[in-house]
Amino acid sequence: MARHRRIALTQTQRNFGALGDLLAVALFTYTVMTLEWHRVAAGVGLALTVVVLRSLVKVACVTALAHASGSSWHKGRRPRSRSNLVYNYNRFQACRFGLDGTLVDPKVYASRSLREDMQATLQRLAPHADTLGSQVALELIRELTEVGNHASYLRAQYRERGSAEGMVEAAITGFRR
Repeated sequence: MARHRRIALTQTQRNFGALGDLLAVALFTYTVMTLEWHRVAAGVGLALTVVVLRSLVKVACVTALAHASGSSWHKGRRPRSRSNLVYNYNRFQACRFGLDGTLVDPKVYASRSLREDMQATLQRLAPHADTLGSQVALELIRELTEVGNHASYLRAQYRERGSAEGMVEAAITGFRR
C-alpha cells in the first residue's frame, strides 16, 4: 500500500516480498489440515468453561466489593418512569434555585427546600463523619448550607443592584480580592 509516497509492507512481505503472502496462506492451510478436530472441540469446551468461570468470579467480586462499599446495582441509575417527572422537577429546582430550590420526595410527594434536605442529611451523616475522621469537611458543607455559596452571593447581588451588569461587577470585584 502506498502512503505518502512510501510503501508499507506487512511482516511477511518484508521477508519474502509478494511471495510471503502466498506462503502465509499455504502455511495456514497446512496447519488447518493437520489439526485433530476432536482435540479442537475439547479445547473449545475448556475455553468456554474458563470464560464462564472468569465472568462468574468477576460478578461475585464486584458484588462483594459493592456491598462492602455501600453501593448497589442500582447506584447511578435514573429513577423509574413513574417518578421521572419528580426527578426532572427536582433537578431543575436545584439547578435554577440552588439551596433555595424546592424538592419533592418521589415516594410521598412531600415538599421541602434543598437546604433543609441537605441539613437533615448532614445530621444523619454526623456519626459516620466522626468514625471516618471527616468532621472538618462536614462542617464546611454545613456552613455552606447555612450561609450560602457563590450562587447565593450572586443572587443577592442581583437583587441589590437590580441588573446583571451590577451582579457581574460585584463578582469581578469579589474575585479580584
